[in-house]
Amino acid sequence: MTIYQCSDWTFSPDSQEIIYSDERSEQLPTRLNNCLLILISSRGSTVSYEELLLKVWGTTHKDSSTISSVISEVRKLVGCGKGGKKVIVTVPKRGYRFTQLVDVIEDEQLFQDTQRNQQSSAKSLLLIPQADKHFKGLESVNTGAEPVPKETSSNRNQWVWLVIIVLLAASLLAFNLLKGFSNNALVNKTDAFSFSDYEVISHEKGSEDEFDVSKDSQWLIYVNKAPNVTSSLIVQNLSTGRKQTLTASGENYFGSPVFSYNAKQIVFHKQTAKHCEVWLADFSTFNLESSKTKKLTNCGKGGFWSTTAFSRDGKHIFFSRANNLTDPFKLYRLDLRTLFERSITSPTSSGRGDYAFSLSPDGKRLAVVRNLLWQESHILLNNTIDNQSQSVIELPYLIDRVGWLSNDLLVYCDKNERLWSYDLVQKKQTQLAQISFSCHYPVVASEQLYAIKKVRTNNAIWALKKNANDEFVIQPLITSPYYDYNAMFGPNNSLYFISDRSGEKKLWQQTEQGFVQHKSVGLPEHARELEFSVKTNTLYGLSEKRLFRYDLNLGELEWLSHKKHEVFNFSISDDEKLIFSEGNNEYWVLKSLDLFTLKITELNINSFSARQYNNNLYFTKFHEKGLWKKDLLTGQVEKIFKDINIKFNTFWDIWNNDTLIWATDNRFKVFDLNTGELLNDKLTYEGHVGFLKCNKDKFICTFSFKENNESEIIKFK
Repeated sequence: MTIYQCSDWTFSPDSQEIIYSDERSEQLPTRLNNCLLILISSRGSTVSYEELLLKVWGTTHKDSSTISSVISEVRKLVGCGKGGKKVIVTVPKRGYRFTQLVDVIEDEQLFQDTQRNQQSSAKSLLLIPQADKHFKGLESVNTGAEPVPKETSSNRNQWVWLVIIVLLAASLLAFNLLKGFSNNALVNKTDAFSFSDYEVISHEKGSEDEFDVSKDSQWLIYVNKAPNVTSSLIVQNLSTGRKQTLTASGENYFGSPVFSYNAKQIVFHKQTAKHCEVWLADFSTFNLESSKTKKLTNCGKGGFWSTTAFSRDGKHIFFSRANNLTDPFKLYRLDLRTLFERSITSPTSSGRGDYAFSLSPDGKRLAVVRNLLWQESHILLNNTIDNQSQSVIELPYLIDRVGWLSNDLLVYCDKNERLWSYDLVQKKQTQLAQISFSCHYPVVASEQLYAIKKVRTNNAIWALKKNANDEFVIQPLITSPYYDYNAMFGPNNSLYFISDRSGEKKLWQQTEQGFVQHKSVGLPEHARELEFSVKTNTLYGLSEKRLFRYDLNLGELEWLSHKKHEVFNFSISDDEKLIFSEGNNEYWVLKSLDLFTLKITELNINSFSARQYNNNLYFTKFHEKGLWKKDLLTGQVEKIFKDINIKFNTFWDIWNNDTLIWATDNRFKVFDLNTGELLNDKLTYEGHVGFLKCNKDKFICTFSFKENNESEIIKFK
């Protein structure tokens, strides 16, 4: 990890943080972080407008005002140099130049320098009295014939004071060292390990996405669920391995179980697709029984995920409530004695709200994860006494939960298989480990770190087609032990798809001669929902909610959308138009992009997803059931389905002018577009469908299919 340092601040591009000399810190958005890094790395050379656009935005299609606004923000971060000199200088008609000298430090060098400075500071602290010339009777050692002054009463008093000062300094140093060790005991312990050494403590088939461990590390409770497997709440004694199971009934499923501090009570969610409830279980006899559970309150609409928590004294519980999709989660506290509840947070209106939280070891603060704009996680601290909240760190990615290593240290996982801590006193983010798997939901108990490890999924590419009897059937197209997904037809009836069979996600092609890997095609790291245009010989796709295209003739990547985090789905029409919905605060507007001219046209339709077939445009709305059709020749719009609940689902397409295909509820549903009649819902599957795409020329729909989606709970050793 490289760090850039000057007299006023220290910049860490890996953690996207700038720390000032007065110990203030700023978490940088990605675009500001990348811009500052590029300018510093240029070593005083001018960085052109084109280079900034390409490296910061991934495109060359931006106006100058876009760059200048970001440069203005970066200038505010780095301040001015000596004498008020600008640190970032504008080079007219060319670009920008970074003028300040900075030290480039590797993290190992920084560690060694810090150690030397600490040792030097401690040594200087102890030697100050001996070197102080302001004390009478303490002169430099005389090597000549001059007599040494006799020890007087004043001399003795000064020596006594010197001893006291030295002892106080040594005590203060020892106290700080012990305090640092106490606050960081778990970090020091875990830093000695590679985090590859762990023990799996759950062994059920399926997924364990939510769990808790009692404070004494004697009990584990978790939710086990899988497609076509009844949701269960499982309590396991970690010493004996004995398990107790509470099985959900009907359409119910469990979620977010948490032990009270003394492990005598358990709070959890009981949900259906429509409704959420908060329940309490008596676990005082260490037996999990349905007869000892009771409903406490409602938590709003079902189908949403959030956590729960107990207060330290066990008299209150904390939960989140959201009454509909557009209502952000708000955090509530419920008194178990009176059942009185009150809202204690007021999240912003954009995003999922305050959905995940955990209590500090001393019970004084809640660490709350706030989803902002569906793209960032802000961690807040909520005081459990006065309910005052403050934001402590802003992460440019989403996390599912935050845990506590100590009263001053938070722990969380990012999307790049890294484990982080955040020091609330020093306001510093530290990478604890780069692990070799996807880590989620960190929980700490008895100075042990637990987490969820995502287990490798088996994917396949399948096809929906008609057999000789004109009946819809599901058949495999590509099956392998690799992660194959996102199939699309290209020229000469070849099938393109993404696969990790080479050890990294790359574009592959299935031809009559076999499989071919396109090693030179450099797609964005998080590329998904790719579509192929034969006429332009170009791939189109999404990466982190941005549209891009990759020209196979030129081997060039170009970003098409103007802002980050705005596009969630798109389709390509038969007249070579790319139709996409652009979102802003959960309001979606339909647009089209000409694949040849790249001109964007506003369609003036509120729509989340759309497909064009011949001269008809079919589309859904984000908040409303149904399917709409617009005649592109006459402009007439009509609602052709009233009750079909597609809404924000993107796994649907048009088979032909008469048939709609929709993948939902572990089955395909086939509708008549003219009458609205459900023709077939017998095609079931176990798992999760991804990227459904129908090809009208081949009379086939392709889709990715996850056969397993498992996870396991682990304890780091």
